[in-house]
Amino acid sequence: MIDIYYNILTRIKQINFNSLWQNFTLCPIILYNNDEAFLNGERIARLETFHGNTAIKYNDEYVAIWDVENSSIDDYDIFTSKIIHEMFHAFQMRNEETRFANEIIGMAYNYDPLNITIKSKENILLISLYQSYDEEKYNQFLQYRLLREKMFPEEFNYEMHIEVIEGMAEFVELKSLKFLNENKYEITLKNLLETINDSQKIIKIREMAYHSSSILLTILDKNNHSFDHIVGKEKRTIFSMLNHPKKHDNISIIIDEEIEKAIANFISERKLLISNLIKKEPIKEGIFPICAFDPMNSFIIDDLMHVNNFIGFLEDGIPVYLNGEMVLEINKSFQILKIYK
Repeated sequence: MIDIYYNILTRIKQINFNSLWQNFTLCPIILYNNDEAFLNGERIARLETFHGNTAIKYNDEYVAIWDVENSSIDDYDIFTSKIIHEMFHAFQMRNEETRFANEIIGMAYNYDPLNITIKSKENILLISLYQSYDEEKYNQFLQYRLLREKMFPEEFNYEMHIEVIEGMAEFVELKSLKFLNENKYEITLKNLLETINDSQKIIKIREMAYHSSSILLTILDKNNHSFDHIVGKEKRTIFSMLNHPKKHDNISIIIDEEIEKAIANFISERKLLISNLIKKEPIKEGIFPICAFDPMNSFIIDDLMHVNNFIGFLEDGIPVYLNGEMVLEINKSFQILKIYK
């Protein structure tokens, strides 16, 4: 892991962080696996609180952490850009960013076929705008978003806040990769454009918000639309900061049958995952407040939460962590009542 750290550090030193985002500065990096951890190349205790790839507070400062065992990346340019993504989260936290999404809404997201059909049309316009920008297409994109905001306010608001936290981080990730290797940047962006045009992948709504936002910010940046702001002081989402069209066209939408079928299959698969686990006896019962979870790999149906990575909860005030796939019966206060594993 020491070699990994120094390969990443060599690349980080080449990048002007302030050119990625106003006032953005680097932070310490923790690389870890199942057995050990290193902070800026120095061995430290491998804590139970190290989960996934993210930013956390460690010894009173925000640091980027990366699980090299379960998220290994062979290409150091791409790996470095991913670390910078997590550094941006540390930067957001350090600057007291407030525009975080309600992840419970995201895990229980209502996959209405009309909502996802309109989102698909937004994404098609994003692809077109990236390839060839014009104001008419841009205004049409904004109108589709305004329609979703009106018809599906809770889901739309969730997405817009994910676009701030994760989309901005992915935008910075892309800019850093472009600085390190423009060819790899173009390939990565091409893959993102293909992903947002995939009717099967569009249902992964949290991940999709990363990509739609980073592509939108790339388009805005390339076409001199202002969105730059000071993280921690700005309270609006990126979408709220944009100039919206004064004229609202009447828009008629026909639900995309392929998307409708994909949603039905997606929900059926999720229900099956839950039903397979709750056939077993619970391994734990009580009332346990949840203190840590992975929103990218968790979902909620009714009062059941499926977890595919880990869960952290308090038992007698002490944090406890369980790894792997499980189903949690939860109450309205987001407390665990039963754990099936």
